[in-house]
Order: sequence, then structure tokens, then C-alpha cells
Amino acid sequence: MKKLIIALIAALISACLILPKVIASKHQDAITKMIDKLDSTPGYKATLVSTQSAWFGSFNTVDIAFDLGDIDHSARGKTITATLNLDTQYGPLLFSEQGLIGLYETQVRFDGQEQRSYLEWDATQPLYQLSVLTGLSGKTQLNDQIPPFSTLDNALSFSGYAGEGVIGDDTFTYYAGAEQLTITDRGESLVAKGFTFSIDLAASLNDIMQGGFYDGVASTQLDSLTAAGILDLSGLSINMKTALDSETNLGYLELGYLLDDLLFKDFTASDLVFVSQLNNLNNDFFLNYNQAIKKTGTNNASNDVYDNLAVFLQNNVGSLLASQPEFNISSFSGVLAGGNFNANLSSKLANTEAPTLDEMTQPGFWLYNTIASAKVEMDASLAHVAAEQFLASKMRSSANSLRVKRDAERMISQLIEQGLIKQQGEQYSSEFSLEKGQGNLNGNVFPVM
Repeated sequence: MKKLIIALIAALISACLILPKVIASKHQDAITKMIDKLDSTPGYKATLVSTQSAWFGSFNTVDIAFDLGDIDHSARGKTITATLNLDTQYGPLLFSEQGLIGLYETQVRFDGQEQRSYLEWDATQPLYQLSVLTGLSGKTQLNDQIPPFSTLDNALSFSGYAGEGVIGDDTFTYYAGAEQLTITDRGESLVAKGFTFSIDLAASLNDIMQGGFYDGVASTQLDSLTAAGILDLSGLSINMKTALDSETNLGYLELGYLLDDLLFKDFTASDLVFVSQLNNLNNDFFLNYNQAIKKTGTNNASNDVYDNLAVFLQNNVGSLLASQPEFNISSFSGVLAGGNFNANLSSKLANTEAPTLDEMTQPGFWLYNTIASAKVEMDASLAHVAAEQFLASKMRSSANSLRVKRDAERMISQLIEQGLIKQQGEQYSSEFSLEKGQGNLNGNVFPVM
């Protein structure tokens, strides 16, 4: 029995001594692939500057640059740069706060020494730190944080940020939050409170980087935003949902904006909702487009970039339009000072042969090939308030003047007589449809082209 125990202990010690060398090779390969993938992403430049290897760990230095011209052509050539230090400990014994056993743990640090010339934070902490622990099963845990900081002149103060997530073979989840951001200028402050962000994707990192569709949800929340008595916003939520139909290979994207309360100067609103959807999107088109972008490169200022993308679009737009993509607004509603309103829209492209890019730049192409229907409803009181405010601005008068109120009443009556709006009790509504270049407003047909 004693010999068996000694043999097991010896085997365990041998594993702890030998396995780090095996893990080291796989880890360094992963670092190299990650840098290569980032470097091939449009707008980014990633370089492995140096590597220091030891038996139980390694230290890598990586330079990353992002070309601002990728999001703003006027800023082409201007870059944001950062040097990241990756300090790795190899398993199987890690003695980490995130776990005792695993393949490796990497601490990624952005020290931000240059930023200390205008920002102030804890001298013992980096400006950004990410902890990555990969377990024996291959699942990876993430923890990142930004410490509280402020500008040297106290014009900006940030409470700090913390997030955590898990990367699986075909899943990615992440949650993060920050308590408060304050910006002060000339004695007046903009204060944002209660920021959170969450994401839950049924996709691998490789799937995400390819640029196609997959099942997933993401949400951004902000409890409140106030600005010196001018703006008071509460309960902001921005939600995104994506999906991929495995049978049809068509993608779906939904964006929803919700706001509990809004006060902006004299304007007030509550329970605002705007939800839009893109549906029947050919997944292969977006995968191929992303590959074309990577091959062409967006940092090249020559006309070849745009010529190559134009050729790609011309050769592939047919596959995108063949699935009859849809754009819908399932809900646009809210409560304003005068009452409630609600609207929706559904639209899709008719079954059409692959057009040329020149044809697609012509308004007539879209007016003829779009099939759409929309409906708007609002309280009569809101319609009158809107009409009064519109006429008051045109007449440079008060919305409460007798003349403005009389003219607003007359204008709404004329719209009802002309069939542009319908009255149903204390509500007004309008319904519109479009097909083959013919519009229909409340039963009145007319050409739109």
C-alpha cells in the first residue's frame, strides 16, 4: 500500500513537472494564432514584440494598433496604440484566485504609463487588467477590470469597471458593469449611473470572428443620465438578438431600444419603445463579404479597395436579394405629453433578378420592388398637441394662442376629409401599403413613381 501511494505521488510530481512543458507549446501556439487573427482583422495591427519563456511560465509583449480611419475616413492614418504584457503561469497546478487546477492562467496588463500624464488612479494598478484561466476541459474563465480614475483637473471621474465571462467550445457569455461616470464643464455636470452590459452567444470565438450569424443575445443598460437640468433620462435599455436558421442558412437580427422616462428641456416622454428586425439575410453573403474585406484590407487608400468590393457586391448581391430580405419595425410606441402613440412597419423585397449596382442606386428600383405596409395610431389629444406645436413654430406664435388652436383644428379636419387620417372615437390612425410602385393610404391608391 505504501509503495502504491509513493508511486502515485511520484506520478503526480512527474506530471506537474512534465505537463508545463507540453502546455507551454500549446499556449504559445494559441498566442500566435490570436495575434495573427487580430492582425488580419480590418483596422487592426498586432505584433508579437518579445517572448520570455521559462519552465513554469512565459512573458509576452504585444503591440496593438487600431486605425481610426476604419470608422472615420477623415481620420485615416491616425492610430490608437497600446502595449500589452501577457504574464502566464502553466498548470496543472495554478493556485489562482479563479481556480486551483487548469492548463494555464494569463494576466494581461495595459499599464497605461503615458495616460498617467493626464489621468490619476491607484499607482499599484494597471489601467486595464484581464485574467484568463483555461481549465483542463478547455473552458476559459475571464475577469477584467479598470480601476477608478479621474483626470488631473477633475473634469472627468469614473468609478471603475469590472466584468467576468466564460468561453466554451461553442458558447461565450460575459457580464460587466460600472457604477458612475461624471463629466464636469464650467460648473455643470453630466452624470451617468448604473451601466451594465451582458452577452450570451451560442457560438465559438472563431464563429464570431468570421462575421456571419449565430444564436445570441446582448443587452446594454443605463439606470440614469442627467445633465445640469437640461436632460434627465432613466431606464435606458438597448437589446440585440441574433439567430441563424440551420435549415435555410438565413440570419435574423433584432435591435430594441427601450426608455422608461425622458426629460429634455420642455420635452417629456415615457415608456418609449423602438424594436426593429432584419430577417431572411443570406448567411453566406456576410461570411464571404467579411473574407473579401480581410483580403482587400481597409487600410489601403487606393481605389483598388473600393473597386474590388464593388466587384464582390455585383457578383454576390443576387444571393442576398434572392432570399427576399425583410426590414420590420414591430413596435414604435410611447407616451408623450399629449397622449399615446403606436406604429409598426413590415417590408420586404419582391422576388427580383440580380440587379446591377447602378440599378440599386436608382430610387425607382426600391419603390417598385419593395412590398411594405405600415400603421400609425395615436390619441386624438396627442394629434392636436402635435399640430399646435407645428403651426406655432411656423407662425412664430404660442401653441396656446386661439389662432393656433383654431388653425390646428381646421388642419386635422381637412386631413380627415381628404382621407389621410381616420378618426375612431378618441383615436386617429393611418394605414399605408406599397407594392409595384403603387401606394395605398387608407384605401386611396396613387402612384409613388
